[in-house]
Amino acid sequence: MILPLIKSMRPAQWIKNVFVFAGIVFARRLTDGSSVLKVLATFGIFVLVSSAVYIYNDIKDREDDRAHPAKRLRPIASGELSLPFAYIFATLFGTVGVCLSFLLDRGVAVVVLIYLLINILYSVYLRRVVILDILCVASGFVLRTFAGTVVIDVEISSWLLVSVTLLSLFIVLGKRRSEIVKQGISRRTASLYTADFLDDAILVILSATLVVYMLYVFSARTEAQFGHMRMAATIPFVLYGFFRYLFLVKREGEGESPERLLLTDKPFLLNILLWGLTVIVVVYLAQ
Repeated sequence: MILPLIKSMRPAQWIKNVFVFAGIVFARRLTDGSSVLKVLATFGIFVLVSSAVYIYNDIKDREDDRAHPAKRLRPIASGELSLPFAYIFATLFGTVGVCLSFLLDRGVAVVVLIYLLINILYSVYLRRVVILDILCVASGFVLRTFAGTVVIDVEISSWLLVSVTLLSLFIVLGKRRSEIVKQGISRRTASLYTADFLDDAILVILSATLVVYMLYVFSARTEAQFGHMRMAATIPFVLYGFFRYLFLVKREGEGESPERLLLTDKPFLLNILLWGLTVIVVVYLAQ
């Protein structure tokens, strides 16, 4: 039972929780031990509540997953993890995560409750509503980022927050496109869209994201914080990352599992690491 449970928690998708570190990085608080511990605790809380969401979604999707060539192997769809145990652990993880969030910070608790509410509404109904289903999934990234700033009481740049929002939409749109072009797809949400619509939406969001990120990089606040033009060194990595992801989605048919792309596509992973290293150098060393 332990291994099927761990699989249902989707450890590969925990990588999404790194968004909680955005605030502490750009606020120059990585050297503050107390802040680091608080953000790590927030990361752990989102591991718990997101795992609860993944298990609950697998419960709701079990019939559709059984008709999917790959998702039929998921523990709940395949019967490896029984429904009673799945309900018990989904409830347990969600409850423990919420309780810990209240112990850590009330602001974080509010964000966690909003995250759970949106995901419950998504699983029950909103996943069948055009556009709202995409916004619901994308909101998870934004809420993680916001929680990471709330827990250490720092203000994040509005440009950076908008960039995260648009980046999230870009990722989710790519995921939806990959779902509908895959052979044998059975998800109801994918059938809401056409590949042409998603292609247009991806290009709009891609353009908007790049513009907003540029505005953040060249804003007076960013230059005052990190030095004139220094954050511009991150732009080539951002450009490559977006176009590499777009290439993988449209040419290679990938994108259905963005977390898998991040972990398995070496050029994409190397680019992310170089972007992160550049940010650290600009934010912490180039003062």
